Amino acid sequence: MTLTQETYGELEEIAARYPEARSGLLPMLHLVQSVEGRITPEGIEACAGILGISAAEVSGVATFYTMY
Repeated sequence: MTLTQETYGELEEIAARYPEARSGLLPMLHLVQSVEGRITPEGIEACAGILGISAAEVSGVATFYTMY
């Protein structure tokens, strides 16, 4: 399954809600999980691209928390 433009827009909206965009990572991961059913590599890449951080950093957060 691929992320839709609508989902990308929602991810960007989440990031824009926070003074420091990276603070939106957890809600962004929740969105990816709700849309995809799991955290996918595409979801990780999308979050990383929007936040301007590496996919490894996003993956590190996603694997640290047991809710993902």
